[in-house]
Parts: sequence; C-alpha cells; structure tokens
Amino acid sequence: MEEFEGKVFRIQQGYLARGNRRLHRLIWQKLKGPIPKGFDIHHKDGNKLNNSIDNLECISHAEHLSMHMKENSQKVHEWHKTEEGRKALGEHAKEVWENRKVHTLTCLQCGKEFQAKQIDRAKYCDNKCEQTARRKRGDDLVDRSCVACGKIFRINKYHKTLTCGYVCGGVYRTRNAKGKRKSKKILVT
Repeated sequence: MEEFEGKVFRIQQGYLARGNRRLHRLIWQKLKGPIPKGFDIHHKDGNKLNNSIDNLECISHAEHLSMHMKENSQKVHEWHKTEEGRKALGEHAKEVWENRKVHTLTCLQCGKEFQAKQIDRAKYCDNKCEQTARRKRGDDLVDRSCVACGKIFRINKYHKTLTCGYVCGGVYRTRNAKGKRKSKKILVT
C-alpha cells in the first residue's frame, strides 16, 4: 500500500493501482508529461512496485511487449522442464485430446458420411477406401526393369515380382533352376 497525492494505492495484479489507474503511469505523467499514444511506461529493474522516476522509462508498446515476451518465454521454457510443468502439460494435452469436436465428413472414395475428430487428416471412412484411392492414384507404382528381358514395367512397390510377365517369369525360373536341379540317378540292375 502506498499513498500518492493524498490517495491510497493498493497492489492489483502486481502493480500499485487505484481502480484502473496505475501509480507508475500517474507518476510519469506528473513529472514527465503525457504518455504518447502507443507507448507504455516500463519498470527498468523489473520490480513493478519500484515507482521511482529513475526506474521508469517510456517505450513503444511493441518494444515493451517484445521485452516481456522474451523474459516470460524463458521462464515458461524453464517451467516446462520441471516435474510440475511436464505433469501440467500432460494433463492439458489429455484434456484437449478428449474434448476434440466430432465432425461429420464425406469419404472421398465411396461418398459415404463418417465421423472423425481430426478433420485435417480424415479423408476416407476406413482403410479399405484409403487403399482403393491409393491404387487408383498410382501412389505405390514404381518402374522396374525385367530381370529376364530388360524391359521396363510398372508395378506396386510392395510386390516382389522381378519379371514383366508370365513368359519372362518362366525364363527367369528356368535360368535360376539350372544347377540347382538334382540329377536323377538311374539304378541299373
């Protein structure tokens, strides 16, 4: 509690104030003149209760905000590293996740309506529709060179096929089978 010009100022939100009038602003106006529009009165030492004119400076609102954002962001960053901070963040994340709004969307593949909580990701009603759409778009197609004839062919990248077709597959299997065949022994009696 402090007195200025016969009026009592009490601590409100960390500042000495009376109603919505803050003491540091009144002191600046009395000793230095009016505060220009878009400017704030800043406590140089960071102590909001030290309203000595030597501790006050008039700076732009943007500069003042930037100055305090840097200070607060460092404090917040440090707090997040504490056990209490991690616990609070975890609880907040769970609360946000559980309270997500359910949206009704239309499947891009089959046109059926479905409900989802993540509207930025949900495009299909189920995995079957998503896979069908991937196949139609050709997302998983790659060019391969046939090991039998050298011809380039397109195939799903998850398939193990090495040849372009049935005939080349036979040629490939025949080539690889040579030397692996066991010779049949004929018994002569």
